[in-house]
Amino acid sequence: MLDFYEIDPNYLNYLRTIDSKIPNLSSTLHDKLVCGVVLMKNGYKYFVPLSSFNRQQRTNFVIKDSGRPIASLRFSFMFPVLDGLFTKKVIKSEMDLNYRRLLNKEYNYCVLHETEILSDADRVYDQVVNIKNPDYVVNCCDFIQLETAASQYVIWINL
Repeated sequence: MLDFYEIDPNYLNYLRTIDSKIPNLSSTLHDKLVCGVVLMKNGYKYFVPLSSFNRQQRTNFVIKDSGRPIASLRFSFMFPVLDGLFTKKVIKSEMDLNYRRLLNKEYNYCVLHETEILSDADRVYDQVVNIKNPDYVVNCCDFIQLETAASQYVIWINL
């Protein structure tokens, strides 16, 4: 079952040294969240950023409230995460009531559309890695390079 997570910021900083398309999830008001696990490839769990960007594109999934777009999952920027580097977001502990309501709407929509989300994640990964569709490759993270980087992260943090 899908859930929302926070990712270790040091790990994200590391991934950004490998691929500049990795989003900055830090924010002054609320750190941005990811949805996962949307994909398991080569032993890695993939997470997709939750974004306020709400226009439909080939590489995102638009989240709606009463038919109105309110957010999206940006599959072009999904990335692999090692166990121990993600923490489940406990929405009910969020102090900001408006933000909690928004997260609940987004979460419930994602759970309701889980099959489509998992399929979209797999499709985008396949377009980049296996089909090597140039339109996807140019706009998406380099998933294989990120998997290699993830496997080397433990070495990197000990330098």
